[in-house]
Amino acid sequence: MDALRRPGLALAALALLVSLSAAAPQPPQTPGDLAGSWQLNEDLSQDARPPGAPGGFGRRGGGPPPGGGGPRGGGGGRSGAPPGGGPPGGGPGRPPLPPDQIVAMAGGTKSLHIEAEGPQLALTWGEDHHLLLFTDGRKIRKEQEEGGEIVQRTRWREEHLEIETTAGGAKVSELWVLTNDHKRIFATVEMDMPGGRGKRTFRRVWDRVEGAQGETSPG
Repeated sequence: MDALRRPGLALAALALLVSLSAAAPQPPQTPGDLAGSWQLNEDLSQDARPPGAPGGFGRRGGGPPPGGGGPRGGGGGRSGAPPGGGPPGGGPGRPPLPPDQIVAMAGGTKSLHIEAEGPQLALTWGEDHHLLLFTDGRKIRKEQEEGGEIVQRTRWREEHLEIETTAGGAKVSELWVLTNDHKRIFATVEMDMPGGRGKRTFRRVWDRVEGAQGETSPG
């Protein structure tokens, strides 16, 4: 009888371990989990241009981030006008903020590299474009070439990255959410337009480039 019981007990114990492992909570995410190389997912990204504007891409609709291990808790030097959907408004030829200061847009590039060290996130895109963020909430002030000041503040809150950038009458708020498998970033951008022109919201989606040369391991 004991000989018959042992295989059954072993299977029951194995089933219990599997169920406990599946139910175990995910370890908390940190800013370092954003480190690595990323590629813009044009199909899932939403167009920042006003409806009917030429040169756009992606989807215009809203709704929750689609598919593939959704986000935990539910579920971007000067570069000119970015291709594939530059920031709207701000007058002819003049966006409300420089494209390289809207982090989710990364100056209009389709590839992005992030390195993490302590509270610092160093972003690199294009041939020679860099942006340094501090996730501890400190304010970073930058003088614009044409006058005025850009103020940027980044915080890591409840496993989400929040980026707020202001210049003149424009304000851009970004919420970055990393999926549980660390393979996709959903970056939602809300632009509060100057001059009483209201708000506009769109999303950029970035996919991790697996095994990219020089990629920084999350940690």
